[in-house]
Amino acid sequence: MPYFWFFDLDRSVFLISYIAGPVICYLLGAVPFGFLAGRAKGVDIRRQGSGNIGATNAARVLGRHWFFIIYALDFLKGLASVWLLFSLFNAGRHGSIDAGIGMSNLQVIYGLAAIVGHMFPLYLGFKGGKGIAVSSGVFVYLTPCAFLVALAAFLIAHLVSRYVSLGSICAAVAFSASYFLFAFLYGNDPFAPNVALLSAACVLFTLLVIFKHRTNIARLLGGKELKM
Repeated sequence: MPYFWFFDLDRSVFLISYIAGPVICYLLGAVPFGFLAGRAKGVDIRRQGSGNIGATNAARVLGRHWFFIIYALDFLKGLASVWLLFSLFNAGRHGSIDAGIGMSNLQVIYGLAAIVGHMFPLYLGFKGGKGIAVSSGVFVYLTPCAFLVALAAFLIAHLVSRYVSLGSICAAVAFSASYFLFAFLYGNDPFAPNVALLSAACVLFTLLVIFKHRTNIARLLGGKELKM
């Protein structure tokens, strides 16, 4: 019997839902659409512009219309992870296994896996994008109200300054702030077990965005940042 533990239903469900699902989300998030678009045109966008593989640098190097194409593809990576892949890997989930992490927290793990995959992709030596587009796809599904506030903050900061990086940083900070503000205004506990991981993910997302923009911050302070 010990040699056939993998035939146990609960263990099989655990492997599929808690291991295989997040791994697939990471691998999907790690697909570098900006880099691949550049390669298709014979260009390595990591060596031009800001050197980033995201939509903004793709627009600088390949043409403005590529911003919308790459942003949409990266956005869909995040949305597919928390919606399509989560539904696929957890269809018909019932029983005691759901009493572990909890389904809502597990969904956050799927989204975080896609974000981490984009920021630190296996395919490019763990040197990836800054995670704004893929995170938008994740959080527009998980926390739509906070996402809308972040979108407004990005648009205002970008339109005023013309710096995409500054808009992204402002959006990330506004996102976390509005998430906790909405929670307290509506009398919800952001540290309750069923949403604790989502709350932590919001803070982690903001910190990761600031970390990934550290060179942009240095250029902003030095007056050398590229405008869009």
